[in-house]
Amino acid sequence: MILVCGVIAQIACSSGAPANGNKPVAAANASAPSNAKAANSNSANTNSAPTAGNQNKSTSQTTSSTVGTIEVTSTPTGARVLLVATEEDSAGEPQPKGLTPAMIGGIKPGKYTVDVEMPGYKFFQKEVNVKAGATVKVNAALRKK
Repeated sequence: MILVCGVIAQIACSSGAPANGNKPVAAANASAPSNAKAANSNSANTNSAPTAGNQNKSTSQTTSSTVGTIEVTSTPTGARVLLVATEEDSAGEPQPKGLTPAMIGGIKPGKYTVDVEMPGYKFFQKEVNVKAGATVKVNAALRKK
């Protein structure tokens, strides 16, 4: 009973019909009392979904302006990409980032080394400086051993 009252109060405070076009919970309860639990769970999910979507959008907009991206391509394609964070006095552990072509997002601004390797080819290495909101492009032309 408490859950039903909470949902009715939530609908009374909201403006308009739910986004999915279903009847409001109060109307659904009046016409079909045996489905009250199902109606309550539907409206609760419907009302919370737009808020979560709006939060994700603002978070991704904020995040994209504080991090950068590295786009790695190679000839031939399918080479392994490793990313190493480099600081002034030391280097971090190589982090595998997939095969080329690769788009590495969410990178904190700073200096990195991009390693590109493929069996039968000499490895390729390039130092890059990632800036917030920018994409650094790395094109590795791999040479046979």
